[in-house]
Amino acid sequence: MTILVIEKQAHLRQLIELELSDASLDCFCVATSDEAHDVLMFEKVDVVVLGVGWPSQEDLHTLCWLKSFFPDLPIVLFAGEEDLQPKSIARLADVWVEKSSRIDLLLVEIQRFKQKMPLRLLTP
Repeated sequence: MTILVIEKQAHLRQLIELELSDASLDCFCVATSDEAHDVLMFEKVDVVVLGVGWPSQEDLHTLCWLKSFFPDLPIVLFAGEEDLQPKSIARLADVWVEKSSRIDLLLVEIQRFKQKMPLRLLTP
Protein backbone atom coordinates (compact mmCIF):
# COMPACT_ATOMS: atom_id res chain seq x y z
CA MET A 1 0.00 0.00 0.00
CA THR A 2 1.37 3.41 -0.97
CA ILE A 3 0.44 6.61 0.82
CA LEU A 4 0.90 10.17 -0.44
CA VAL A 5 1.31 12.62 2.43
CA ILE A 6 0.81 16.31 1.64
CA GLU A 7 1.86 18.29 4.70
CA LYS A 8 3.39 21.79 4.81
CA GLN A 9 5.00 21.35 8.22
CA ALA A 10 8.33 19.55 7.84
CA HIS A 11 8.38 18.06 11.35
CA LEU A 12 4.94 16.48 10.81
CA ARG A 13 5.98 15.11 7.40
CA GLN A 14 9.01 13.48 9.01
CA LEU A 15 6.97 12.06 11.88
CA ILE A 16 4.30 10.63 9.57
CA GLU A 17 6.93 9.19 7.24
CA LEU A 18 8.64 7.41 10.16
CA GLU A 19 5.34 6.02 11.46
CA LEU A 20 4.25 4.79 8.02
CA SER A 21 7.63 3.18 7.43
CA ASP A 22 7.45 1.45 10.83
CA ALA A 23 4.04 0.11 9.78
CA SER A 24 5.58 -1.28 6.55
CA LEU A 25 3.70 1.19 4.36
CA ASP A 26 5.32 2.90 1.40
CA CYS A 27 4.96 6.65 1.29
CA PHE A 28 5.77 9.79 -0.60
CA CYS A 29 5.89 12.90 1.58
CA VAL A 30 5.56 16.29 -0.08
CA ALA A 31 4.98 19.87 1.06
CA THR A 32 2.99 21.34 -1.82
CA SER A 33 0.19 20.53 -4.23
CA ASP A 34 2.64 20.88 -7.14
CA GLU A 35 4.83 18.15 -5.64
CA ALA A 36 1.72 16.02 -5.03
CA HIS A 37 0.72 16.46 -8.67
CA ASP A 38 4.12 15.17 -9.80
CA VAL A 39 3.84 12.08 -7.59
CA LEU A 40 0.30 11.29 -8.72
CA MET A 41 1.25 11.57 -12.39
CA PHE A 42 3.98 8.96 -12.11
CA GLU A 43 3.19 6.73 -9.13
CA LYS A 44 0.35 4.45 -8.03
CA VAL A 45 -1.03 5.86 -4.79
CA ASP A 46 -3.67 4.11 -2.67
CA VAL A 47 -4.47 6.79 -0.06
CA VAL A 48 -3.75 10.51 0.32
CA VAL A 49 -3.17 12.13 3.70
CA LEU A 50 -3.77 15.85 3.36
CA GLY A 51 -2.51 17.95 6.23
CA VAL A 52 -4.30 21.23 6.79
CA GLY A 53 -4.33 23.76 9.59
CA TRP A 54 -7.07 26.28 9.05
CA PRO A 55 -7.85 25.50 5.41
CA SER A 56 -6.07 27.89 3.09
CA GLN A 57 -7.04 28.56 -0.50
CA GLU A 58 -4.28 26.16 -1.54
CA ASP A 59 -5.61 23.42 0.77
CA LEU A 60 -9.12 23.78 -0.66
CA HIS A 61 -7.77 23.84 -4.21
CA THR A 62 -5.73 20.69 -3.55
CA LEU A 63 -8.68 18.86 -2.04
CA CYS A 64 -11.00 19.82 -4.89
CA TRP A 65 -8.36 18.91 -7.48
CA LEU A 66 -7.84 15.49 -5.88
CA LYS A 67 -11.58 14.77 -5.82
CA SER A 68 -12.05 15.98 -9.40
CA PHE A 69 -9.24 14.03 -11.01
CA PHE A 70 -9.00 11.05 -8.63
CA PRO A 71 -12.58 10.59 -7.35
CA ASP A 72 -11.98 7.05 -6.09
CA LEU A 73 -8.75 7.88 -4.25
CA PRO A 74 -9.42 7.91 -0.49
CA ILE A 75 -8.45 11.11 1.27
CA VAL A 76 -7.66 11.34 4.97
CA LEU A 77 -7.74 14.91 6.24
CA PHE A 78 -5.14 15.40 8.95
CA ALA A 79 -6.34 18.69 10.31
CA GLY A 80 -7.29 20.90 13.22
CA GLU A 81 -10.40 20.30 15.29
CA GLU A 82 -13.28 19.23 13.09
CA ASP A 83 -15.76 21.40 14.97
CA LEU A 84 -13.79 24.49 13.97
CA GLN A 85 -13.46 23.62 10.29
CA PRO A 86 -15.82 24.57 7.46
CA LYS A 87 -18.30 21.74 6.87
CA SER A 88 -17.68 21.86 3.11
CA ILE A 89 -14.09 20.69 3.49
CA ALA A 90 -15.11 17.86 5.81
CA ARG A 91 -17.58 16.53 3.22
CA LEU A 92 -14.90 16.24 0.55
CA ALA A 93 -12.66 13.99 2.62
CA ASP A 94 -13.28 10.33 3.39
CA VAL A 95 -11.95 10.52 6.95
CA TRP A 96 -11.00 13.29 9.36
CA VAL A 97 -8.19 12.83 11.90
CA GLU A 98 -7.36 15.72 14.20
CA LYS A 99 -3.72 16.77 14.30
CA SER A 100 -3.96 16.91 18.08
CA SER A 101 -4.71 13.17 18.11
CA ARG A 102 -2.07 10.54 18.57
CA ILE A 103 -0.38 9.61 15.29
CA ASP A 104 -1.48 5.99 15.70
CA LEU A 105 -5.08 7.09 15.07
CA LEU A 106 -3.98 8.28 11.65
CA LEU A 107 -2.43 4.85 11.02
CA VAL A 108 -5.66 3.12 12.09
CA GLU A 109 -7.64 5.08 9.51
CA ILE A 110 -5.09 4.35 6.78
CA GLN A 111 -5.12 0.64 7.64
CA ARG A 112 -8.92 0.61 7.28
CA PHE A 113 -8.50 1.56 3.62
CA LYS A 114 -5.92 -1.18 3.20
CA GLN A 115 -8.50 -3.76 4.30
CA LYS A 116 -10.98 -2.47 1.69
CA MET A 117 -8.53 -2.60 -1.20
CA PRO A 118 -9.03 -5.25 -3.87
CA LEU A 119 -6.29 -7.79 -4.34
CA ARG A 120 -3.77 -6.94 -7.05
CA LEU A 121 -2.52 -9.52 -9.47
CA LEU A 122 1.26 -9.31 -9.49
CA THR A 123 3.03 -10.67 -12.53
CA PRO A 124 6.77 -11.03 -13.07
